[in-house]
Amino acid sequence: MKKIIFLMAVYVSFTGLATAEVQTFASASTAAEFLSIPAGTRPAGLGNAFTGANGDIHAVYYNPAGLAGIKDSRIMLAHNSWIEQINLEYLLYAQPIEGLGVLGAGLTYINFGVIERWTIDSSGNPIPSAESYTPYALSGVLACALPVGKGFSAGAGLKLAYDQIDNSGNLSGALDLGMNYQVMVDLTAGLAIKNIGLAADDHLLPLALCVGGTYNLPYSLSPQDMFTVFIDMEVKYDENPVAGLGVEYTYLKLFQVRIGWNQNFGQANSNRLGFTAGAGITYQNWILDYAIAPQGDLGLSHKVGLQYGF
Repeated sequence: MKKIIFLMAVYVSFTGLATAEVQTFASASTAAEFLSIPAGTRPAGLGNAFTGANGDIHAVYYNPAGLAGIKDSRIMLAHNSWIEQINLEYLLYAQPIEGLGVLGAGLTYINFGVIERWTIDSSGNPIPSAESYTPYALSGVLACALPVGKGFSAGAGLKLAYDQIDNSGNLSGALDLGMNYQVMVDLTAGLAIKNIGLAADDHLLPLALCVGGTYNLPYSLSPQDMFTVFIDMEVKYDENPVAGLGVEYTYLKLFQVRIGWNQNFGQANSNRLGFTAGAGITYQNWILDYAIAPQGDLGLSHKVGLQYGF
């Protein structure tokens, strides 16, 4: 119980700090919003509550400090069948380097589907033409994490993003900063500031402050299984705070079942709240993950990822 109370205290303290910082940017407009689309399969099944996670390759996108717990080289391919024929593809890699920490890299490609061109007829009315175009976005991140003290790890990630709509393209760069603290063996807290930077015309990127934690519960159904709780809060200067909660059940370190929930506070937006679910299978050096997440009136998104460690 003391562990849970401590985790909640850290969570509330970090959330207060995040809210105060974000209020300074409340009047700004944003660019490259695709950088804020939640990435990954395991986090999706947990309501995207992943800021405090440690030792997982998805930390490249959620909190670079979480890479510090990775002990072997890992590579991952993932696919997200999102909404309205929008598809996202991910390639992630993590490499521990003795004496230096862990390096991580991620590449994301977003295809927004085919859009029909329209033109104006002689009467000034819009009519479809025979032509079409496909908007897309491409982003890459290079991250690193290293221990900085007893229980502490710090990380940073450099991002380069490009998006093109019809014949117009925009290039932008961003910085992610993160910190993790392992309070005890079963309890970890994390803090991350994501998408620090400017895009074209001095528009800010979707800056976000995220706080969260993970806790391995002391209760289980048998000596071969474990329950882990994930909590998170994301605050962006141009949106209401989003909270996430997830629970993962692991059996024999081979099978995982996940359920999550996320909520956009202060705004009736059914596309940003709801339950998520996922599952995973670990066989030798391979991990296969799947997640499903509701997108309100826009339907369901499906995510699948295959990971290999060597």
